[in-house]
Amino acid sequence: SVEFPRTIQEIGEAAFDGCVNLKDIFYNGTPEQWAKVTVGAQASGFTGPVWFYSYYRNHLLDLIAYRGSASEVKIPAELRGKMIWSVEKDAFTDCPQVTSIQLSKNVDYVAVAAFSGCPALEEILVEEGITRYASRDGVLVSGGGKTLYVYPQGRQGVYAIPDTIETIFQGAFAGCEGLTEVI
Repeated sequence: SVEFPRTIQEIGEAAFDGCVNLKDIFYNGTPEQWAKVTVGAQASGFTGPVWFYSYYRNHLLDLIAYRGSASEVKIPAELRGKMIWSVEKDAFTDCPQVTSIQLSKNVDYVAVAAFSGCPALEEILVEEGITRYASRDGVLVSGGGKTLYVYPQGRQGVYAIPDTIETIFQGAFAGCEGLTEVI
């Protein structure tokens, strides 16, 4: 694994090219600070999943970025013995190959635009044991089914909003170019 200090400002093109055994990168700053770090296209060169994260509190982690080549991604419940509790804004930027994402049981917060870089995303699944979120036909909704959080960007055609939905979350349908009608 790699640990970046909060002073890092840029990760250049192919900075870790060929680092096939690298699995996680810890950023010693906040998600807001990470958002200001410039990451070059294909900067990772990683073949397996690499998780970028930062500490939220002593025993919790924020997932701030994912890099990998898998089409189906399961967010781990923990890294380095600490629970991943949030998926931050733009965590899945530059992930055109991702078609399916599964939230682990410890995830309690998904930021607006967390999956905004996944134009092929067709489903968001939720591991059993999560109470805050649910997956209804691959769409991320609240555990009680009253709030629609994220409609996958890669879906095509018509979407019928379930009768239980009372609130549509900010950016819920953002980037859904294949969506032709919402009823």
